[in-house]
Amino acid sequence: MREYQWFLEDPKRLEAYQHRPLPISEWIETPYGSGLAGVIRPKIKQTLVEIFEDPDRYDEIVIVGGIGIGKSFLSGAGAAYLIHRLLCLRNPKKYFGLAGSVPIAIMNMSVNALQAKKIVFGQVVDAVKAPWFKFQGYQPDDKIHSHLKLPKNIEVIPGNSQDTYFVGYDLFAGILDEGAWHEVTDEKDYAEEGYNAMQRRVKSRFPNKGKLFIITSPRYVDDFVERKFKEAETNPRIYARRIRAWESMPKDMNTSSYFYFDPDRNVIYEENEMTPYLYSKVENV
Repeated sequence: MREYQWFLEDPKRLEAYQHRPLPISEWIETPYGSGLAGVIRPKIKQTLVEIFEDPDRYDEIVIVGGIGIGKSFLSGAGAAYLIHRLLCLRNPKKYFGLAGSVPIAIMNMSVNALQAKKIVFGQVVDAVKAPWFKFQGYQPDDKIHSHLKLPKNIEVIPGNSQDTYFVGYDLFAGILDEGAWHEVTDEKDYAEEGYNAMQRRVKSRFPNKGKLFIITSPRYVDDFVERKFKEAETNPRIYARRIRAWESMPKDMNTSSYFYFDPDRNVIYEENEMTPYLYSKVENV
């Protein structure tokens, strides 16, 4: 009924759309959407709603948090929602004025090829098993295992920051996993270089529509990710958030007992079973 009403409100939508794109809250909460209702953590849900409530508000999303707060889950769920919106179009390439047979791609980059395929890419693979994709018949090609090949010439590709094979794709979205932990040499910062290359391709083909994600645990005070946070202070097109463990996890899941403040570096360390790890930069101390 909602879909019928949506098309009835503006019959011209039928020219471009085959399905009604679900608003993000409906996508998350309804059984015919993502299937995440009752599973997704409240903080992750809130973050996704803030990012996608107006789907065109942000070009870049920067999420920093400690181990286990749900960064990869968030980016995988976000990628699935973007794929949903693309598949709602009758012909995505035509809608965006793109010629040729080159796929519209979503690419995730990580510190190495194994992690790229195992972590964020694995989250996307799981996310596109959602009820909406099954109901509409939009299943990946099960004969291809190196990447996801979806209907309407849409692909999801895992890679790493030293790869350039995304060149030649119509890149709609990019995900930079562990953006603070890529190799840095005297000549270049691999995370920044890879991110900038993706950014150029997204903005040239999908201005104000495509998305770029950086997800990472924190590392240095002035690393690439911290510079993006600084940029977000004056750029309203960048969504930048730090998610703390106690914000993301239900109380019964948060097993850490101690946090340590290092006044020399202005950071907090959280104790885990093996060793303390950098948890968060402290602001305004």
